[in-house]
Amino acid sequence: MAEPAANALQTITMLTASGQAGPSVDKGTNRKSTARINQAILDQALYANEIGFMVSPLLRTGVAVP
Repeated sequence: MAEPAANALQTITMLTASGQAGPSVDKGTNRKSTARINQAILDQALYANEIGFMVSPLLRTGVAVP
């Protein structure tokens, strides 16, 4: 593998492993349903301090939040 390509792959791997980067999806993501689940998470957070993640419609995964 060429040096620049190897460096790029290593950088992408490190960013992904540390949670600083991830795959994204196209515009077909249902943002309304993710907004509803995030609102439910926020509503629950008023009563319990146990929730540390919200839904990311672009990453299609949970994202840590303080």
